[in-house]
Amino acid sequence: MSIYQKLLERKLANEPIKVGVIGAGQMGFEMIAQISTIPGMIVAGISDINLDAAKRA
Repeated sequence: MSIYQKLLERKLANEPIKVGVIGAGQMGFEMIAQISTIPGMIVAGISDINLDAAKRA
């Protein structure tokens, strides 16, 4: 079974992998955008010293 199939199973079971992102700059923002397109994964938290950047992300 591929990783993609396992992620689809997690999505269907409503048991996504929860990801926390530290840093909401350019790389963090891009990572958040990518994770949001992957089934079975969600961004559960974002931390950044710049509160506005974290809110935008």
